[in-house]
Amino acid sequence: MKTVLGALIAAFVLLIAPTAGAHDYTKGALTIDHPIVAPINPPRTVTAGYFTIRNNGGRDRLVSASSPAAKTVEIHTHRKGKGGMMRMEMVKTGVDVAAKGEVAFKPGGLHLMLFGVSAAIKAGDAVPVTLVFEKAGAIEVMAMGEQPSLSGAGHKH
Repeated sequence: MKTVLGALIAAFVLLIAPTAGAHDYTKGALTIDHPIVAPINPPRTVTAGYFTIRNNGGRDRLVSASSPAAKTVEIHTHRKGKGGMMRMEMVKTGVDVAAKGEVAFKPGGLHLMLFGVSAAIKAGDAVPVTLVFEKAGAIEVMAMGEQPSLSGAGHKH
């Protein structure tokens, strides 16, 4: 009886276990959690990327990003402009990641803009993106084609 019960519990755990780590990238103290890009089809050549940076060490700063799938990649955010209208703008100074902190790149906030995307990005496609940090250096990730949720950068772990 114990063997059958143990097997059932193990099977249940495997079925409900989150996929943490399956789509995360770690270098040193930094983890890039679930990077995604919004799917697009030609003639559109612009899309956005989302992820969460978790920092288990000292302060760092995301200073730039690039991708062979796009002519340029910029760090952007949304800010209130004149008349209270939200507008997107480039973050030229980079993004601080506090010691033992976390920064979410999500719709309506910080995000990557990929300009000059050369081909369609469909759900499930893997798009290489390199994130460059002041201290940690370059972290290469595969951002999956996935429609972002309005509450964040894809699924939650």
